[in-house]
Amino acid sequence: KFVIVNGMPRLQFTGETGFYYRLQTSDDLIKWTNWTNTTATAAVQEFTPPGLPGSPARFYRALSVQ
Repeated sequence: KFVIVNGMPRLQFTGETGFYYRLQTSDDLIKWTNWTNTTATAAVQEFTPPGLPGSPARFYRALSVQ
């Protein structure tokens, strides 16, 4: 979920506490780029998305990594 908190964009996703996730970005839903990795420490994880220079659209996904 994409939200604005105190005027800043924030990306939130729900995950299992203790599970490892890889967050990725895409401009076209075809080519995905690794953005960051994280271990969930709460049910809702929140991140500041990377900059969007020159990108008309940006998509995000979180993948559970075993």
